[in-house]
Amino acid sequence: MKYILQKSDSSYAYSNAPTGRVDGKRIAYMPRNTLALGVTWAEGRRSLLSARAVYRSERFEDMSNLTLWPASWSVDVLATWETSDKHWSIGAAALNLGGHKSPRQYERYVLDVRYRF
Repeated sequence: MKYILQKSDSSYAYSNAPTGRVDGKRIAYMPRNTLALGVTWAEGRRSLLSARAVYRSERFEDMSNLTLWPASWSVDVLATWETSDKHWSIGAAALNLGGHKSPRQYERYVLDVRYRF
């Protein structure tokens, strides 16, 4: 379990602003509250299965704070397996499942195959 409480303020130069700067904006993608709950199950010495649920409070998608993402939960599921000689490992993950989506926020699927010598 992990909880993060953060305050994020941003300012940037903008020639159309009366002072030449824009102040008091929140940093894009950074929620004020983040809570992650996870569990990992290990079978023997060669495979792992992990799941994590993440809550993020509302946050903005852009530095101008025009596009607000609502607070939501998402889920990540990961699995790994390796050979007994530890040369090969295979991992698969489904990330960012559930929650509110935007065109830039989507589910991702990953397959990772590695050989160590």
